[in-house]
Amino acid sequence: MMDGLGDATGFWMVAAMLAGGIAILLTLSLFFARRTPPEPELARDISLYRQQLAGIGQEEARGGLTGAEAQRLKAEIGRRLLEADRLNRRAVSGAGSSRDLVLAAGVIVLAVAGAVFLYLQLGRPGQPDLPMATRLAEAESRMATRPSQAVYVANLPPIIPAEPEPDMVEPLQKLRETVDPAVTDNLQGLGLRATIEARLGNYADAILAQRRLIEVRGAEASATDYSFLTLLLVEQASGYVSPEAEAEVVRGLGLDGRAALDRVADLLLAAAQGFQPQGEDRAVLTALPPVSEATGPLFLFAGELYAQGGRPDRAFALWRPLIEQGPQDGFWVPRLRDQIRAAAWFAGAWDYQLPEADAAEPAARDTALRGPGAEDIAAAAGKSEAEIGEMAAGMVAGLSARLQSEGGSGAEWAQLIRGLVVLGRLDEAQDMLDHARSAWPEGSGGAEAPERALIEAAAKAIPQQRFPHDP
Repeated sequence: MMDGLGDATGFWMVAAMLAGGIAILLTLSLFFARRTPPEPELARDISLYRQQLAGIGQEEARGGLTGAEAQRLKAEIGRRLLEADRLNRRAVSGAGSSRDLVLAAGVIVLAVAGAVFLYLQLGRPGQPDLPMATRLAEAESRMATRPSQAVYVANLPPIIPAEPEPDMVEPLQKLRETVDPAVTDNLQGLGLRATIEARLGNYADAILAQRRLIEVRGAEASATDYSFLTLLLVEQASGYVSPEAEAEVVRGLGLDGRAALDRVADLLLAAAQGFQPQGEDRAVLTALPPVSEATGPLFLFAGELYAQGGRPDRAFALWRPLIEQGPQDGFWVPRLRDQIRAAAWFAGAWDYQLPEADAAEPAARDTALRGPGAEDIAAAAGKSEAEIGEMAAGMVAGLSARLQSEGGSGAEWAQLIRGLVVLGRLDEAQDMLDHARSAWPEGSGGAEAPERALIEAAAKAIPQQRFPHDP
């Protein structure tokens, strides 16, 4: 602490000079206040009353007033003159009294002492000046040297995977035996395994399967594939955007590397501030994939990357099109509406106003909880359609029994409804939709609103011509 104080001698000298100067000015202003001339209004009143007294004497001498009337007027005006004079003396003597001076001096001393105490507690006395260039360089250094996915996850509490439902134990075991991410080229099987492992919390296996899926697809890998892999990496790291997650974001957006992502963020920030990109800069933004459900997680975690690295201005630049142009039923919307205001402030957009939320759209959607299709399961396990039908039916039946007996989240009800639709059991899907709506009634507020939204999103999968009464 003493070394820090010594390094900040210049700061403390300037702070002491400013505090002392202000204290002297305040004290002098109070001291000279006792020499303040009488208040203008009182002075005018006193002068007027004296003129009136002189005028009464003149009128009495000319015979315009009787002696009794003159005496009565003089008494009344004299009384007013004395009261005005008394008020004037009090104002003059009260300004800058010794008691007020002592009180003011005490307040000044306490204010200065309190400011120093708060700074020592909350400030950083030994911290040197941080020009903007230095801050940006430090942020870049932190991002360049941040820990890898493996190192960060190793320092987190272990994630305990969920146990599969009893009816899913055998099918899942067969799926794991059939679909080995190290060797298989079965795209449907890899996608199914990545989804199921993610739902159970086996993120390491899910990441392996999704990486293999992208590798097999090669140049045909979609933004959705990269978004899901990024989501898995971030979930495994409890929200941390690692260099590995950053690499998937960059690839999903079709960029060459972090330098290209930096440029995109800066161009978007300039556009948000009213500068129109031209030439090559315009081409860079034009080549960027549009904000959509598929690319939403990429923009979300690209912004989170900068927010965690000390560049909230770039985070705001990437989040703004996501919140303004992206689908309003994305799972990221509630999260961003809480964070983007702070990022906007740091970016200099102090008056930024969020667009009004569309109440007609679901508030959030869990993109990871989607029912696998029957064809996916068939391809994954290498079984016949009849065998796969039994397998899928068993998985759906187990989920249905549990939800009807124990209840569940909106995401689980949505999963069941979609699974029944995939199997073609539309009547049962409608029955489960009715059960789900009863469990999560319309008009639910607070934390229950997103659950109802997920159910209504799943209801759209049921053919409307078959159930015309559905909303």
